Amino acid sequence: MRRRLLPDVRYVPIPQSCLHCFAFGHTIRLEQDIAPGKGKGRHMVKQHRGVFVASSVLLAAVLVIIWLLTVQTPRDTTALSTPWAQALSSAFGWSLGFASWVARKVVHTVEFFPVGLLMALAAYNLPQAQRLSRNKVLAAVVVICFACSLGDQVHKMFVPGREFDALDMCFDALGYVLGALIGRAIAARQH
Repeated sequence: MRRRLLPDVRYVPIPQSCLHCFAFGHTIRLEQDIAPGKGKGRHMVKQHRGVFVASSVLLAAVLVIIWLLTVQTPRDTTALSTPWAQALSSAFGWSLGFASWVARKVVHTVEFFPVGLLMALAAYNLPQAQRLSRNKVLAAVVVICFACSLGDQVHKMFVPGREFDALDMCFDALGYVLGALIGRAIAARQH
């Protein structure tokens, strides 16, 4: 009688077209996307790895840019937002003070949109994400983006003249949730 090493594990033969990762306990199909007559093949695993690496590198670059924007003094921040505020003021007839406030909040949404998008693309292309539901991966992405936004606001507390602003976090959330939803849609089309 053959003795099982792990009593709760069912031993199943794995087809040759699959790669089984014993560390994470899941199977990845190595389907080839072969164009008829061209003879070119591309493994899905390599494609997912490429998307993951590219998304991660771009995400790191975006987070560095956000960090650099956060260390600016209030005067530098105002100088960056003034042209946008003047454009909004003339386009909509708003006061310059209100237009400046709107411009600064919109910038928070714009700067965190790629964080959500790239984080979602990286997360959905992890091999471990293949065994989770799309909603669980999306929830994890939103929680990590929230942590990045919170870190940005906490970082502001250590910059002279800057302060923690919970409303900025709401505008950050608008950006990263929208980005994560679009990243989820892109990932769904890939799979």
